Amino acid sequence: MAEEEKSCLIEAHDIVRSRNKNYGDPVTTAGQVARAFNALKGEELLTPADIPLVQMLYKIIRSEHGYKRDNNVDLSGYTDIRERIFLSEQELKSAN
Repeated sequence: MAEEEKSCLIEAHDIVRSRNKNYGDPVTTAGQVARAFNALKGEELLTPADIPLVQMLYKIIRSEHGYKRDNNVDLSGYTDIRERIFLSEQELKSAN
């Protein structure tokens, strides 16, 4: 299937998985970003699950400038990451 024929969801899933190799697990990264932001602000404002939402908002606002397929792929990827965060949190609760 040609890249432009591939579903945005499938493409985003593939990208998220491939980026794990270069940037590490996005669940871990979201936790690090939330802790760093909270430390910067001096209070607990964001959770790891909030980080993909912030990225989604950024992408949605950028897409007001016109359609770009990349925006939909990225939104799908952030949704995938947020789901992985929730699943990871459930696993931790189940283990305890």
